[in-house]
Amino acid sequence: MQQRLHNTQRGFTLVELIVVMAVFIMVIMIASDAFNRILFSARKLIQSEESNIEGVIGLEIMRHDIEQAGYGLPWVSMDDDLALPDYAEASETDHDDYNDGVSGASRIPRAIVGGNNVGGVFLGDYLAIKATSLGTNNRSKLWTYATYSGSVGVSQPKAPHVWSGGDDYNIVSDEKVIVTRRELVTINDREVYAPKLLYGASNLLVQTFDPASLPEEVRPQNPQQKHQIYAIDPDTGRMPFNRVNFYVKPAATMPATCAPGTGVLYKSVVQQSDGKVKEVPLLDCVAAMHVAYGWDFSGQTVETWTNPSVTFGSGNTVDAGDAITDAGLLREHLKIVKVYILAQDGRRDPNYQSPASLSLWDTPSGPVTSTIGETVNLTVAQRNYRWKIYRIVARPKNLLANQ
Repeated sequence: MQQRLHNTQRGFTLVELIVVMAVFIMVIMIASDAFNRILFSARKLIQSEESNIEGVIGLEIMRHDIEQAGYGLPWVSMDDDLALPDYAEASETDHDDYNDGVSGASRIPRAIVGGNNVGGVFLGDYLAIKATSLGTNNRSKLWTYATYSGSVGVSQPKAPHVWSGGDDYNIVSDEKVIVTRRELVTINDREVYAPKLLYGASNLLVQTFDPASLPEEVRPQNPQQKHQIYAIDPDTGRMPFNRVNFYVKPAATMPATCAPGTGVLYKSVVQQSDGKVKEVPLLDCVAAMHVAYGWDFSGQTVETWTNPSVTFGSGNTVDAGDAITDAGLLREHLKIVKVYILAQDGRRDPNYQSPASLSLWDTPSGPVTSTIGETVNLTVAQRNYRWKIYRIVARPKNLLANQ
């Protein structure tokens, strides 16, 4: 009886243990591989979404600034003998190539100035936007107006309009401003109200603005006059507007996850104090930026496309090559600005190979020249990365072509 009970309590054999362990190890290996694949896919998805979020935010900032181009800039007709006062813009090398204000007609600020494949420290195109509302501080967004309300002289009320909300919404004493007057002019066979810069003793900026009393030289003198007052910058006035730039260049220390040969998309602001640029990074791991201008010379639709500095196409009433360099023609005919950003999408994937080249251009409707598109040839090392083309289409609201 005892012997029979002992025989029923035997354990596993060595062979059985080895078989169970082998099966268990195989299950663990399969589960581990599946888990690693899930982690890899999740990491790739997260990195891709991070790039998408950065791209959306950065490009919306760019779109907003392009749409502001020309806001508050004075217009001076090409046949007007009135010359703008001297002013200076960027003082740093590579950025000063896009300055206006040198002499003669070039003193009239262009709302948008760009360069095509500028080279040097930049990857792709360069874009400079000029408007009073583009300063780094909220004060540069402020404006008001003054109208004639009585006979010229001591008895005339001289205070400009005051908005509700207090100092947060109104220009206060000692802020730097410019004053323009809208005058009726004829452009392209139609009459428009164009702002002209007013200057007197101060010659460029009203250095001390008193909201309770406008200086004599910037005071409306008759019921037909209405003056716009734009805040510029609380710093020393260098130019009668603010300027921001967009470009791609390598950072001093690039993120380790970026493909070789890429850079950072920057927005920089030209400082009113000394003309130096203050850079703000918008998007990492960018291979190139391409800009295209859409021109309307017929008053109906865009019929010519160019890059920022070279003309493609002909047969227009006014050549786009002239309009690129002329503030008045640019304001009258530039209708659309397109920007293409080629940016990395996720980390390096040794099992993936992208196309050898990517085109930064889409063919719009109408008579266009397809050769203004930019083709980016990727290096061997860059082809192990996925790439995404971001595109923005902006219509500058303050240019005559969009009014």
